Amino acid sequence: MPHTLRSKKVTKNNKLLYILAYSTSVIGPFFAIPQIYDIIINKNSQGISIITWVGYLGVALIWAWYGIVKKDKLIIFCNVLWAISELLVVTTAFIYK
Repeated sequence: MPHTLRSKKVTKNNKLLYILAYSTSVIGPFFAIPQIYDIIINKNSQGISIITWVGYLGVALIWAWYGIVKKDKLIIFCNVLWAISELLVVTTAFIYK
């Protein structure tokens, strides 16, 4: 029998985990807002590693692609939000470089 990473069925036992996973999917990408705010307010991206943020963006895009292939809405949703926030950091860092 092949091993599966997760079950599509939501039971009472894993409902809390399901809710936490979706909640963190929405909340997590907002942690980039202070970075974006700092770049825009100071009009300076000095100290920002663009390579790091481009790396994060690449990872999020690959995970989103994986989610699309696997038809996993949580993976897609979470990583699209992360990609948007990381793209904003990279874009503002280039603008104010």
